[in-house]
Amino acid sequence: MAQTLSQNDKNVLSRIFESHPSGSLATSPIDPTLPNSLPSFPPGVLSELRELEFATINPLDSANPSQESLRQSIDRLTELITSYPQYSSAYNNRAQALRLVHGDDLYSEAVRDSTLWSDLCSAITFASPRQPRQRVCELQGQILRSAYAQRGYLTWKAAKNLETTGNLNNLPPELTGLDKEAIEDKARSDLEAAGRYGDQEAKKMAISANPYARLCGNIVEEAMIAELQNMRDSWNGGQSHAFAKGI
Repeated sequence: MAQTLSQNDKNVLSRIFESHPSGSLATSPIDPTLPNSLPSFPPGVLSELRELEFATINPLDSANPSQESLRQSIDRLTELITSYPQYSSAYNNRAQALRLVHGDDLYSEAVRDSTLWSDLCSAITFASPRQPRQRVCELQGQILRSAYAQRGYLTWKAAKNLETTGNLNNLPPELTGLDKEAIEDKARSDLEAAGRYGDQEAKKMAISANPYARLCGNIVEEAMIAELQNMRDSWNGGQSHAFAKGI
């Protein structure tokens, strides 16, 4: 007699065969018709800050910026942040510069002792809209896209290296004490956010990192193994031996 699926079974299967949870990578919240602005900054002040920032990071616009250029840019961005502590773009760019100096290993003492992680958190905090579903301008979207992608990548790398590192105490407080799966969840959440703000590579990473997608892949793999075993059994039963060595 044929068996029917319960509603719970249907819900589980629906989640498994979706590439990502419903709504997690929804339509972009960026509204290109909005003028570029940032919370807490009048247009005139923002324009001046952008010019100062561009002059600061322009020397880094090369394939291999020198360590001296990086240090100088970091120092100038620090001065800018000290004067304007809610200027999200400066935090984001300082984090990028610090990654070029110290690398991407959240377990390293150099990264731990720097402001890299806190800079990304500050960039996200100060660039985020004041209302959860509020649309943002291109500038806000650009900052949030970059900061979420950077933090998501760093967190994902930390999850992958969790079992092989001995420096767990160097992790940021937000990740300390979490197991691999919990750290991956945080990474995926950031990558999904970056994807919503337009980072296509982060979006792909978020989808591939989704546990339901991984479960689906495991189910398919197990089904293929079972099918191959059935084929072997039939061949061993005398029906065919022609391709047994190729399986």
